[in-house]
Amino acid sequence: MAFSQCPEIIHPNAASLVTSVSFRPLFGRPLLSLCCLLGGSILAQPLAPDHDRLQAMVKDHWQHAVATYWSERTGLFYTRPPAELPPASVYISEAQYRCGEYRTTPYKKGDENSVGYNLHGGGTGTEDCSLFTGPLLAAMCDQYAVTGDRSVRAEALRAFQGLKSAATAHGCPGFIARGVCHEDGKSIFAGTSRDQYTNAIYGLWRFYHSGLAEDSERADIRAILCAVADKMTREVTPENNWSFDFAYGVKDDRGVGKMVEKEKLLTLRLAMFYAAAWDVSGKQDYHDRYRAALPDSLAGARAFAKLPAEKIKWSSPPYTVLQNNAAFRLVYDVEKDPTQKAAILDAMALYTDYVAASPHFALARYKSPRDHGEIIGGLLLCPSYAMPAETAAVLREDIRKMWPKGWAGSIFTIIPAYWQARVRGYFATTATPPTDGDQQ
Repeated sequence: MAFSQCPEIIHPNAASLVTSVSFRPLFGRPLLSLCCLLGGSILAQPLAPDHDRLQAMVKDHWQHAVATYWSERTGLFYTRPPAELPPASVYISEAQYRCGEYRTTPYKKGDENSVGYNLHGGGTGTEDCSLFTGPLLAAMCDQYAVTGDRSVRAEALRAFQGLKSAATAHGCPGFIARGVCHEDGKSIFAGTSRDQYTNAIYGLWRFYHSGLAEDSERADIRAILCAVADKMTREVTPENNWSFDFAYGVKDDRGVGKMVEKEKLLTLRLAMFYAAAWDVSGKQDYHDRYRAALPDSLAGARAFAKLPAEKIKWSSPPYTVLQNNAAFRLVYDVEKDPTQKAAILDAMALYTDYVAASPHFALARYKSPRDHGEIIGGLLLCPSYAMPAETAAVLREDIRKMWPKGWAGSIFTIIPAYWQARVRGYFATTATPPTDGDQQ
């Protein structure tokens, strides 16, 4: 599947038209017939005078992220400068993990002795590396799709090497670590989560299809995604409470590896993992397992969209929007059957419309640009979503107010949201203006 910079549907009335249109992937060639159906270009917005400057600011944010939070040794982006990360000496050993010699007390600032007993690395700066590095890799794929600039490959490789490290440095097939020790390039905290997996898998899958990855890198991605799928098959069972294990046989301590629950929406992540492995390998077993997980995934999304806001207050923070729609986007793009594809799009659009209208996800409720980036970036992954001017204004303002040296976490989500918006036809610059149904 070839990705390009061409947007698909962003017309306000597009959702009502999708049932009569044959879709191709969002990142494939544009639907010329649909553009004609909607009355010519729906993307030829007047170029605002600040769009070129806005792009320059986003590129500055990227350079700041690389210079400040990226590790050349591991390739991962951390929420602290590498020099401030815990040293290898405080990580608990594999042998201790396997013997159960660890506690789950939280990290205490200034107390390195507490770090080695923290199962998830909370507060250390290593706890969300895969969660952030995955979308940043996808952002570089989007930047290349928009600009066609091959020099973006060097930037994408930074993030790709990081995700490869998170998936292989520890020697546990199918395990994606939250982060990897910057000092020795191999030590990890044994805990992880489906959130880390979701963003990492989406980033790797995007790079696989971006036109930026070479054959050796695609082979690495294939091996990682298949190992993840095999791990899910082995471990996500009723006997294991429908969770996958952490590294070194450590069991899920708080349900963050759970892939099946009564509300069913979590099953969407499981469907995504199998779909990604099937897409890159062609193995029938992965296809069958993906399809087996799909009905509950769609039913879960439809049920979620009927819940009152107070019911989702604690279970659905902003980052779930990006992750759920990344999962939806992947399964939608890899699905080949037109009927199934339409059903996936219908459920994704229902979920997206609910999020866009829900007071729980209203951008004004959240002060952090990180939250804004995860909500906006997630919404933009849905083909039928049209970004309102006020939402675009929030994204623009977040980019501006953090420039020139934004903080970790927030720039890690604002950069992907911006480039996803560019793929969809927003913030067009003089170098890449939108045209009538052709490339921006």
